[in-house]
Amino acid sequence: MRAMSVRIPLVLMCLGLVISLSGPGPTMAKEKEQEAGMIQCLASSRDAVMSMQFPAAGGVVQGRYIVSFTTHDTSPLYDQDGSFDYYNEDRLTNMMVDFSGNYAGGEGGSFSGLRVSGSATVDIDNLEDDRFDRSYRAEMDSPAAGVWGPGGTLAITGITGTFRVVSVNANVIPNTAWDEAQVGTFPDPTMICSPAPEVQTLEDIACVVTTDPPELGERDTTFTAHIRAVGFDAGANLQYVGTFGSIAADESVDLERSADPVVRWGESAFAPGYYTLRAGVTDGSLSAFCSLHFTIGDVEPNNPPECLDLQIFPAAPPAGFPALGAVVAARDADGDPLHYDFAIFRGFDSVTDSSGGQDADNHLFSIPGGLQPGPYTVAVAVVDGARGEEKHEVICYLNFIVPPFPPGEDGSGCGPVGIMYLDDYDVEMNVLAVDAAIEAALAQGGVDYSLIVSHRQRLIDKFGQEGFEQIDGLLNNMRNLAETCPFLLIVGDHDVVPFAVLPNPTEDGDVVFTDDVYGDTDHDPLTMPDIPVARIPDGNSLDLLVTQLSPSTLPETGDFTVANTEWDFVEIVTSEIFGAGRSLLWSLPTRYTDLDPSRVNVRYDYFTLHGAYWDTTLWWGQGPDYPAAFSVTEANSQGIVLTGACYGAYTFNRTPENSITLAFLASGARAFVGNTGMGYYPVWIEPPDPPRPMPPTRFGALFEDTFLSALAEGKAPLAAFMEAKEAMADMAMSRNGTAEELKLLSEHVYYGKP
Repeated sequence: MRAMSVRIPLVLMCLGLVISLSGPGPTMAKEKEQEAGMIQCLASSRDAVMSMQFPAAGGVVQGRYIVSFTTHDTSPLYDQDGSFDYYNEDRLTNMMVDFSGNYAGGEGGSFSGLRVSGSATVDIDNLEDDRFDRSYRAEMDSPAAGVWGPGGTLAITGITGTFRVVSVNANVIPNTAWDEAQVGTFPDPTMICSPAPEVQTLEDIACVVTTDPPELGERDTTFTAHIRAVGFDAGANLQYVGTFGSIAADESVDLERSADPVVRWGESAFAPGYYTLRAGVTDGSLSAFCSLHFTIGDVEPNNPPECLDLQIFPAAPPAGFPALGAVVAARDADGDPLHYDFAIFRGFDSVTDSSGGQDADNHLFSIPGGLQPGPYTVAVAVVDGARGEEKHEVICYLNFIVPPFPPGEDGSGCGPVGIMYLDDYDVEMNVLAVDAAIEAALAQGGVDYSLIVSHRQRLIDKFGQEGFEQIDGLLNNMRNLAETCPFLLIVGDHDVVPFAVLPNPTEDGDVVFTDDVYGDTDHDPLTMPDIPVARIPDGNSLDLLVTQLSPSTLPETGDFTVANTEWDFVEIVTSEIFGAGRSLLWSLPTRYTDLDPSRVNVRYDYFTLHGAYWDTTLWWGQGPDYPAAFSVTEANSQGIVLTGACYGAYTFNRTPENSITLAFLASGARAFVGNTGMGYYPVWIEPPDPPRPMPPTRFGALFEDTFLSALAEGKAPLAAFMEAKEAMADMAMSRNGTAEELKLLSEHVYYGKP
């Protein structure tokens, strides 16, 4: 592990634009809609959703793509006096792009006149100086092509246009020497297509609110509201909520939870201003919202906003779909600026956090655990008036129903798991051919599909027919053992299924071995996996494979850390995650001969030591003679092992006898995470005064802190690994990302069960 010197550690904690394949399951209305002959194509990720529809017999193509993500970055900015500094900033990017064109019809029909057009906004919040807050808007309009692939997949390719900045709001910036507006490029997404289900929305659910007296004066501070429900089932057990108050003054009172609540204002008279009475009614599943507006005192008359339309994307979301887009259309007769707050409910229970007041009329919801069958309500609060001078609010809403999961896929545990022996499909054993076979299988399997990949004959050559049959039987039980789904699991060493090799962005001479290529289905510039990828190397040991493929028990407690004295960020990581009672040994003075092997078998094992590909039996500490701090002899744990050692996950032509990595796996480690090549850690260029540890916000320290923090929050090992990958991807995408961080993103690998 090499040390990297940085003056200002950075923090980046968001997910960039990553599209993963997602496929809809059967719905209650599938048979009915098939008669109508519509095709629906879908793709989604945590940050993006895409939906496209067209008649199977041919006709107009309509679709929409929405993405929203926040990046944490720094920008070099000059002040009026010419002084220069770096500023921490948040960048919120929203894109909404429409697809249009025509489909010729028939199976595998062609597309014509396909275009991609839309806009993107970037709002930059300078976290240190509000003068540097700015925003800009960009637009694109480009031809495109639709290319059919295996398993009903449709790739949108040939997008030659880019986003062009059309307006900039940066008047308050005290100079013009800030960075050029950057939006990014549009990806070549791949969607899964199937007969479109029926759109199940309910438009007759509503409510009406009135007051007694019907008009409020300055002294009418106690009055009665009447909330009337429309369209709900007779005899339904209805619940009511509401508030009354002034948005601009940020003053409101909650209504009694009844159909005829008495409203009591806290003052003897209303201050002049604009007031809104908001009400909601639900039967526990479906909801309706209504409002009434009052202008009290000597203020300008105001017309409240008006809801015109609210759409969701996809229009017929399947069960388990991880994201949902919403676009609202509203207008204001007075020409006031509008602000929007998006939320999604089941009854009055919020499914996600609200978006908060935003200027964009669209929003992307990330749904934890995916959409579950049953009714939902998307609600958008639309407020008119400038910031700090808000006037009235209306709530636009849409009720829709998510159909049941397909039989046998209830949304709990894993969905279907396929096993693909590459030689059964005559796949050439090179990375390009293997990747194409994996991508086609994942696309055909759909949104919940997991895939196990190996090579039948190569396993037989290593372990014999009997050994292979034992392995094959265990693989068929993986669905019941996996904690992270869906997943891609590669079984075997590099000589069974080869590692991919990516270009090395640094000059350290390494070959960058990675499995990320096989999980990257959208081919983004970072080769970021869209499905979590795990590998179980065999180390020429049937016992190792059998151990790793069998049920295991993670130790309930305990931690064990051996750290190089130069990398003091470990002090922060271990104290914050493991607590004051952590087991932390520094080397020097620690040598492996001083260790009690029984201390290693704990829930979390963490090593920040030196490593080398020419000797994988030892990891070394810091000192004049690089003391041997840990050896293969002590590598015995059923816990989760994380190492930042250079070549800590290098297993080429190794066995459990001469590899710390494989020894841990053979002993039953639940998971092992490390680098296949040289790693990098941050150190101070000039130690601060007074001395303090380096924050774990860059290079390998960022990855390790994120991984261990996610584990401490209860996430499964592979899910925590993906969270750490996402943090590294965000850093690599940032303006201050380095070639070393890009390399670290790719060379971190996960060994063990998903």
